[in-house]
Amino acid sequence: PTEMLQGAHAALSVAPGRDSAEAELLLNVAIAELVDAPAGRALELRAQRIDGLLQLDWWYDAARFDEYSIEEMAEQFPLALIEIT
Repeated sequence: PTEMLQGAHAALSVAPGRDSAEAELLLNVAIAELVDAPAGRALELRAQRIDGLLQLDWWYDAARFDEYSIEEMAEQFPLALIEIT
């Protein structure tokens, strides 16, 4: 189940573009609602608790990912979490 996530990580690690050391992937975890704009990375997964429930928001650069790939990653994400725990 983590093959697609690993593939995205591998593709972004060698992608041309930014020269900075800032990662192209960001897992943004908050204890309150995040209200700021996404950080401009290729992929940002925001995990936050709202009204006692966990909410995951997938922010992505449409020039680097198509909607189908993000949907697949979102579907596989719970399985990847189970696999690493």
